[in-house]
Amino acid sequence: MNLASSRWKTKLFFLKSLPLAVFARLRVEYLDEHRASVSVPYNWMNTNPFNSSYFAVLTMAAELSTGISCMSAVYKAPQKRSMLLNNVVGGFFKKAKERITFTCTDQQAIYVATQRAKTSGQWEEAIMETIGRNAAEEEVAKFTFTWAIKVAT
Repeated sequence: MNLASSRWKTKLFFLKSLPLAVFARLRVEYLDEHRASVSVPYNWMNTNPFNSSYFAVLTMAAELSTGISCMSAVYKAPQKRSMLLNNVVGGFFKKAKERITFTCTDQQAIYVATQRAKTSGQWEEAIMETIGRNAAEEEVAKFTFTWAIKVAT
């Protein structure tokens, strides 16, 4: 399931499973077992009254940059798995007035949690951090998502 390989595959997946991602124009820029990047444009649909990207749109892109790795781990697992978002902590440091790209490099945490879930049969957590940067590589926002994985029964 490499959504970064085709914009059409990504749009079809979003239409089926995440229609708000289509509306917000999220884009999967890169995805492999080490890194995932998702970007969101700055445009009239995503703008708040303070002339920056609305926090919910930024949070959606941040969540997808971690969640897409979780989906990939679940998809690749030999047994069916369930995934659940348990916690979100975020901070905003600069106005988002251009395309922001969220990059997560904590993919190994989800693969470890997937293996632990296979052994324990319980919900196992993975903590994944993603950082949103603008074109100048300035940190605009940072989020930590706690995902839980369990072997589906």
